[in-house]
Amino acid sequence: MALYGGLKQLESDYSAGTISKSEYTKRKKSLQAQIVQYESRMDRDMAQINGYHNVTENASTTVNTYANVQANHQNSRSGGQFSSEKIPSENFCRNLLLSKIANESNGLFRVVSFSKTNGYLESSYYIVDSSLSFIATSNCTWINAPDRNFGGGDSFKASPYVNQSANHQMLNFATDRRAMVASQRVNVNVKFTFRQTERGWQLVSLSIN
Repeated sequence: MALYGGLKQLESDYSAGTISKSEYTKRKKSLQAQIVQYESRMDRDMAQINGYHNVTENASTTVNTYANVQANHQNSRSGGQFSSEKIPSENFCRNLLLSKIANESNGLFRVVSFSKTNGYLESSYYIVDSSLSFIATSNCTWINAPDRNFGGGDSFKASPYVNQSANHQMLNFATDRRAMVASQRVNVNVKFTFRQTERGWQLVSLSIN
């Protein structure tokens, strides 16, 4: 628990302006790496004790559903990661995002709504701004969520939440890790950056804020 206390103290020191941004970033990364190692060991121990690695029938159904969605999107007319449209459409961006969430969240996140809010050229790239709303299908941890101070997440990776009583509140002190409960809803902005190739528009990066 000292790791979580140290992370909380680091946040307080940074908010109070007693440490520089570079020192804050360096120490935060070090603490978070130690937290990840600690939680991995804890998860393995809890899985052995409780048989948590046996996925329930409902969870399996959810994972299979998302896998089917992903397969359908990869075989869609948009051509997987490329779009031959004049500009990347809302539907193309939605398909990319659904596929990414299906791959990374293991069925622990379900999209509620998605909409393209803007699109524009920036140098040789095309930028799409969008809004996304999703819910957790069960208690879980969102890993590499947007940093609470700097934003800029790029992943929907999630893992089942094993030991709630020990870590649920403490996880909220980690600026890019979020403990979530079943049916919890999250609203974020997603920025897509595309480049034009001979095969069409290709996704270069995706940012979550």
